[in-house]
Amino acid sequence: MPFLTLSEMDEFCRRFAQENPRTSYRVTGYSRLGNPIHLLSIAGMPESALFLGFPHPGEPLMSLVLPSLLEMAKARRQSGARGVWLLVPIWDVDGARWNGEWWTAATSLVDVGFFVSHFFRPGPRWQVEWTFPIHYNTYEFAEPLLETQAVMTIMDRYHPEFLFSVHNALFPEGYILLHDKLASHAPRLSQLIAAHSGTRAYNPIPYVRQWAPSVYGLPHLSRELDFFREHKIPVPIDYGGASFDYSHAQSVVAELPILKWPLNPCMWADRAAQRLPSLWRQFYETLEMAFRMVGLKKSGEVPRLVSNPYYFLERSQSDVALNESRLAKADPLQQGKDYIESLLTMAIHLMLLKRQYPHLPPSHQPFLEELLSIAPHFPLADLEETQRCYMDIVQTVLPRRQD
Repeated sequence: MPFLTLSEMDEFCRRFAQENPRTSYRVTGYSRLGNPIHLLSIAGMPESALFLGFPHPGEPLMSLVLPSLLEMAKARRQSGARGVWLLVPIWDVDGARWNGEWWTAATSLVDVGFFVSHFFRPGPRWQVEWTFPIHYNTYEFAEPLLETQAVMTIMDRYHPEFLFSVHNALFPEGYILLHDKLASHAPRLSQLIAAHSGTRAYNPIPYVRQWAPSVYGLPHLSRELDFFREHKIPVPIDYGGASFDYSHAQSVVAELPILKWPLNPCMWADRAAQRLPSLWRQFYETLEMAFRMVGLKKSGEVPRLVSNPYYFLERSQSDVALNESRLAKADPLQQGKDYIESLLTMAIHLMLLKRQYPHLPPSHQPFLEELLSIAPHFPLADLEETQRCYMDIVQTVLPRRQD
């Protein structure tokens, strides 16, 4: 099995703490549903580093790299060293459970229907990674979630030098978001990404600088707010900063893909140009009708399971224009990728509505059927190579060990 299950991760950390001196595995907080959030502390390290697994509930990369991270920790330990490695293996523990561990059901292929039925990602206001307190110009957010507060306590107590929020992308062409002080590592990190999943053709976040191909600056919320204001984009903002906004650590976010394209996306460029604008409009109309049927009017009343569909509806006005503009500028390869990713996004979010409100019509079905006609399965990436690439990224960023 390529990925560890949540229970296997817990047992792995528990056993590691029992077998290694100056190591502890303890509860550091509780989720909104009362589930424990654990912290694995490893003393005797040459630096202090914090690793956050499952910063988004549908991103299971920590369940792949956890064994290698712990082996690296053992190898880097030094007599008399005063640093500590801190690992929160499963940060969004509620959301990870709601995903149904779809990642552990796959061997070499991910069943698309099963994936759509089990994938969960909440809206930004419900994300543990996006509710850190922040005050910038006239914008203020001061309502961190319980899970976010647990990590804030760790940061405030230990003041880690390095922060690794362990994200992953789904499809090829990964990228890395990097703290300014780590920019000197960008050429090497760019080489690692290119060898692993191909160089990214465009900057995924328009308001960050590019350090090297596929290596960019951190998308601080302050920059996002400035970008939306300068371009007069009416995107609703009701969430906080990210972990790298709150911490003063040198942060690394590596978005490594865990899936492959099921086919050459160029094959679907023509269909993308013909279908995507109308599909997005149909998607937003369906969302509006569904939320009207269940009587939800304010985002604060929205259940967590459907918080991201509601967020999509809130920003529909700006997204329709942005999607059409992006499609017009994209080359055939990017158009095909957008088509597959968009169908997946639409099917997942309408399925979330069906999961929360079983009495609603199966509005996800047309989008899912169109997606299944293209790709009934997504091949898994070479996960051993993904694991090696992530460990090479960590090794590149951390100071060279002094023997």
